[in-house]
Amino acid sequence: MTKILGIDPGNTTAYALLEGDKVTAIGTVSMLPATGKKGKKTSPALRLHTYMNQIMRIFAAYRPDKISIEEPYIKHRESAKSMDMKLAILLVVAEAVGIKEVSLFNPNAVKITMGGHGNAEKEHLARACKTRISNPELLDNLIQDKRFDETDAVAIAILGALEHTPEIQVYFEELAGKRAKAKELRKKEREAKKLALMGVTK
Repeated sequence: MTKILGIDPGNTTAYALLEGDKVTAIGTVSMLPATGKKGKKTSPALRLHTYMNQIMRIFAAYRPDKISIEEPYIKHRESAKSMDMKLAILLVVAEAVGIKEVSLFNPNAVKITMGGHGNAEKEHLARACKTRISNPELLDNLIQDKRFDETDAVAIAILGALEHTPEIQVYFEELAGKRAKAKELRKKEREAKKLALMGVTK
């Protein structure tokens, strides 16, 4: 039975292990804060080392055949640094322990494929996933406790299991088409601005 570990490396990294159609493990890990309780700064090396050790223990404990990771959605520069470091550690540790199959999904893809639309809220996404696992009561409990980082990890694991099915491939093709159109539109807008600028400077 294939074991897929879904990972949401947000401010708190959440994970969910999917074995077949059953979620058999969930949990969270965190990077040490940049500043300790007494105001003393925590070295970046120590923060990375402790986070990596936690990830290594999880991978060693569950021995997944595949990991599915949601690419971080980043609003601030400092958050971007932390998210980039987390993603790098996840990829390096996966390679180190011999996990050869790794999938990266952007947040919009997870929402559209699992929740039905790109604006799906976390609770809606969690409820939409209930029909895809054999122990939906687990998601009910997580929703009740508002543990949405972990419900997101469940959705990411499910998407990892289904990504090569015709149902999901249709979504991916639609997303690729939309991205291509948006890219072409941005290109045309840049060209129009250049032409306008040339007209002003003549």
